[in-house]
Amino acid sequence: MIKKIKNKSSQTSSKPKSYYSILLFAVMLLEQICAFCPRVIFLSSYLPIMSNIAIALICILVLARLLVQKRTFRELIIVIALLLIALLSYLSTGSMILFFLITMPLLAEGAEFKQVIKADLIIKISITAFIIFCYKNGLTQEYTYFRDGAIRESLGFTHPNKLGYMALMIYLNSYYLLPKNNKSITKRLLIAIIPLFLCVLADSRTALYAILAITVLSIIDKIFTKLFKIKKKNIAKNLSQKAIYILPIALVFASLASSFLYKQGNETMYKLNDSLSGRIALQNYYDNHYSYSLLGTAIDSEVLETNPLDNGYYRVLYMNGVAGIVALLIIAKKCLKKADGDKRLTVFLVTLLLYGLSEWMIFRLTITPFWMIAFEKSKKNEE
Repeated sequence: MIKKIKNKSSQTSSKPKSYYSILLFAVMLLEQICAFCPRVIFLSSYLPIMSNIAIALICILVLARLLVQKRTFRELIIVIALLLIALLSYLSTGSMILFFLITMPLLAEGAEFKQVIKADLIIKISITAFIIFCYKNGLTQEYTYFRDGAIRESLGFTHPNKLGYMALMIYLNSYYLLPKNNKSITKRLLIAIIPLFLCVLADSRTALYAILAITVLSIIDKIFTKLFKIKKKNIAKNLSQKAIYILPIALVFASLASSFLYKQGNETMYKLNDSLSGRIALQNYYDNHYSYSLLGTAIDSEVLETNPLDNGYYRVLYMNGVAGIVALLIIAKKCLKKADGDKRLTVFLVTLLLYGLSEWMIFRLTITPFWMIAFEKSKKNEE
């Protein structure tokens, strides 16, 4: 009798959690449709509505977390203050990055990390297949991109690099979900084939190099572990040394320094700018026309379209101010600490941090859920 009562109570307690997960996954789906489907002709007019629904769902979920999760009065004041800062930043700049940086970690407290990654993988594969289907059937707006005289395929995405980003995330999600005690070299190679093919089509070099590097390093690690019987825990510890915690700050300063040296006429920066498709020159453009602020600067969408600010650290700093970059650095450090002892997750997070130098969407938490590990409570680092 007691067992039956316990079973019933556990079933009823799991229902709210499942509803919560469904709503969280709905937010991720809507946000990713809005981010990746603007070129789909029959969807473009509905995207603003979808975005508003996603934001409304986030607000509902945040309110639910505040009501359900027990917090001290001090913690409650801090959370409310952060939400107000995010709201003020949005009202002054129109950018939602800081809003996501503050709200998504709150939502991560009530989610199971592995289920979030599973949902994200399904969403990304489905959206990629959907956009390519629409592209092949003439249901997307046609745009042609060139690099050094060669055509870059976007397959219906707004830019070839967006396709490269999707390929990288599909790969990382797939790799993360492989069984921990059954990650054969063959499986590691198989999950890399389609993402690599998409990166080659898009000529998305950063995503291509990231996938190749992770695949090669993981195979080398596997071989060395077998040949020399190296304990995985020791390798994980070496990967997550304390020095790695300063990487996010180092990348922010590297971004600022590269723009400063470019402005001073540094030849190395000019060469690096050429190899990075003019990204440093574009950073310098914003240095010359805008200034930093606490909550961010309003930048017209046409300016961003004409002068794309791809460096994620620079974009957060300008559009969400000092508050945005501080929130980003706190989350990044928490993620790296949470991944301590988990070699695979540490490598993924370092890859994403480096990728942020060339793709700002990597810091949009509804699209890149790996950052949600910072505050997720059920994750256990096992390797």
